[in-house]
Amino acid sequence: MQLFVDYDVSVATDGVQAAEHANAVRPDCVIMEVSLAQHSGIEFLYEFRSYVDWQSIPVVVFTSLQIPQTVLRSVSWGLLDIEYAYKPHTSLDQLSTLVQGLVSDTQYISSEVAG
Repeated sequence: MQLFVDYDVSVATDGVQAAEHANAVRPDCVIMEVSLAQHSGIEFLYEFRSYVDWQSIPVVVFTSLQIPQTVLRSVSWGLLDIEYAYKPHTSLDQLSTLVQGLVSDTQYISSEVAG
């Protein structure tokens, strides 16, 4: 099984590193865990969405945390435009399909705006 065959995949071990990497290379999609070192995942999302250039980049939160509590905290920061995938209920095939759909939708919208 090959996941993300058409994508370059980068890994950041914490929220600070993820923000630095996103600044250096505009990702097509971000897949992240909510439990991160240094920045929490919510803090990273808040920072990530605060930059205009990053607001259209799809984000998938791939986590085992109970999302309802996280969603309640994120509502006040306007972070409802993210997708959630739950460990261990989401297979890697399902995650790959989700990412492919998000990236294709984003590329379609970008081409419509440019064209």
